[in-house]
Amino acid sequence: MTRDPVILVGVDGSAAGMHALDWAAQEAQARSLGLLIACAYALPSFSAATLDGGFAA
Repeated sequence: MTRDPVILVGVDGSAAGMHALDWAAQEAQARSLGLLIACAYALPSFSAATLDGGFAA
């Protein structure tokens, strides 16, 4: 299976990420390519340090 070439850019909401997105969008348009934008984040999790584990009297 062949895929059409794209420009892939990762963004994180920072100023540098927005600059990268602007650059990638301009490159994709100039080269007539698709643009694939990726954003990843970690979900907050419960940690043992936040759990009391005891009982209230």
